[in-house]
Amino acid sequence: FAALARDLHERPTRVEEIIPDEPTGIGAVDASGNGMGGVWFVPGKRPLVWRRQFDPAVKASLVTATHPRGTVNNSDLELAGLVAHQDVLAQHVDVDLLTFAILGDNAASLSWARKGSTTTTKPPQHLLRLAALHQRHFRVIHTYDHIAGVANVMADDASRLWDLNDVAFLSHFNSQYPQSKPWKLCPLRNAMHSGLTSCLLGRQAHMPSV
Repeated sequence: FAALARDLHERPTRVEEIIPDEPTGIGAVDASGNGMGGVWFVPGKRPLVWRRQFDPAVKASLVTATHPRGTVNNSDLELAGLVAHQDVLAQHVDVDLLTFAILGDNAASLSWARKGSTTTTKPPQHLLRLAALHQRHFRVIHTYDHIAGVANVMADDASRLWDLNDVAFLSHFNSQYPQSKPWKLCPLRNAMHSGLTSCLLGRQAHMPSV
């Protein structure tokens, strides 16, 4: 609480940081057991697509039918994807004091993101803390809405087509989902990937680097 009070004194909160406006851009995100990815559409910009595989330690911790005692579930991965999705946008677009809409097909992760809090002591608490500090640093608002899984095809491809290298993956997007401007493949920062990995494994992210 002392840190919050000091931060608010040094950098007051603007109204645009807490009251959503009409979205400046819209994006969709998805996560699978292997990785996460998504797309962003911002007027005047090239459409953005990103993807990143999860760390082997995260994959090994995933709850499955053959590994019921895992510590990471699918909703945790989807929430990590939401946070990564926000960071990719902030690295390629000026998001200062703007609102952006995010679509996802996982109800639990969308609910956590909307509330910004959770009663669990598992990975979501660390991911939501990271998301909150990330939002304050970049002074941006994200809204969260549901998209049916069958309609979330672009983000679905971004999180699953690991048999394609980056060149083939980008070619797939330009041919399968052509836009007025060619797609731009955006990497997820290593610091953010490391921070998300820590959160998924039940540890706080190293905030200064993220």
